[in-house]
Amino acid sequence: MEVNEVFEKVKNLFVEELGIDAEKVTMEAKLEADLEIDSLGIVEVAMAFEDEYQIVLPDDEIGELGCPDENKHDEKCEHNPNVEDLTNYLKTKFV
Repeated sequence: MEVNEVFEKVKNLFVEELGIDAEKVTMEAKLEADLEIDSLGIVEVAMAFEDEYQIVLPDDEIGELGCPDENKHDEKCEHNPNVEDLTNYLKTKFV
């Protein structure tokens, strides 16, 4: 599945499940700052993807979105993922 296909799935889920304005959902949009999706919202999104596409998204991986690979397990890393981080992560699950 191509990145743009996954992005459209993410966008549709944000619009339909979370009621986010479609215009706001861009690859650069920060989940929390721009789209006002808190950590609970991210978990809800992950669960919706698991249900919809029969994939497994481990909680620890979801919690590490937005951190560079070398800092993923650093408690001081500010997890501030954007839609692109989520889209790229989900793309790895649709193999």
